[in-house]
Amino acid sequence: MIKSGDKPLPGQAFVTKPGQLSCCSHVIHAVVGPWRGGRHSEEDLLFTAVSKSLDIAAAMKMSSVALAGVDCCFPASAACQTVLDAVAEFQTQAHHFTEISLVDSRDQTVNHFHENLARHFGKQLVEVVSGQSADVPIPNVSVPPPARKLSFHLLYIGLHRVS
Repeated sequence: MIKSGDKPLPGQAFVTKPGQLSCCSHVIHAVVGPWRGGRHSEEDLLFTAVSKSLDIAAAMKMSSVALAGVDCCFPASAACQTVLDAVAEFQTQAHHFTEISLVDSRDQTVNHFHENLARHFGKQLVEVVSGQSADVPIPNVSVPPPARKLSFHLLYIGLHRVS
């Protein structure tokens, strides 16, 4: 966590009130630095920031969480794969989520999420429907499917660039 007044660093995460967002109770900010060619641990820091965001949401006993696609000049394929790797690893832990969502308004990012989800969970379980959620059950021993799913819809977690 970050103390009030401290500057967040890449790889960290922090919680704020949702402000004018009526669709969520909190906003968890995953802090990522700019893409610098992949030679400065950018993917590791993104993985860490997403993992910490999920840990914070789990500690707050949230029932649903949404992860936004990454900008910060990250290549969409690398960012989507890293976010999904963090989500897949997180799925091995106990938590209260009934839904994890992946969201973005950019076609390229949604396509990369779609491709990587298909690779992780099988093409038959992945569908992207414009303007609606596309549910993907995630097998988990502690919570029977379809209680867990990945889908594309509302934004709850924002990824922010630190200069």
